[in-house]
Amino acid sequence: MADTFNIDALFSGTRTYSANLTVTSDATNGTQTLVDVSSLTLRDGSAPSYCSILEAKWNFSGGKGSLKFDATTDDVAVVMSNDGYINFEDEGGLVDPQSTGSTGDILFVPVGMSSGDTANISIRVKLHA
Repeated sequence: MADTFNIDALFSGTRTYSANLTVTSDATNGTQTLVDVSSLTLRDGSAPSYCSILEAKWNFSGGKGSLKFDATTDDVAVVMSNDGYINFEDEGGLVDPQSTGSTGDILFVPVGMSSGDTANISIRVKLHA
């Protein structure tokens, strides 16, 4: 068996995207793509090349996790545990540094979640060409 991930797109526009991820762990702590930029569309019809995190909200029943910008060596964006909220909107968003091998995607990486632990993560991002 593997961790169960359910992603619900809350809003998919040509400038921003919002999603909610629900996780039920079986203690395997597998990585999940939370934002797949290649599946989104900008105003001109093209796919975005990367995104900035505008805000994130989370709740963990156990364990913790992080949001990472996907690259050859992933870049840590937000470290999460318990309940929390962070907003980068006033700064224009937390921008993907586009390190070597960047895909533009945002990953959820659970850490130390035991069997039966749950997590709920909501994210809103700004899309970039």
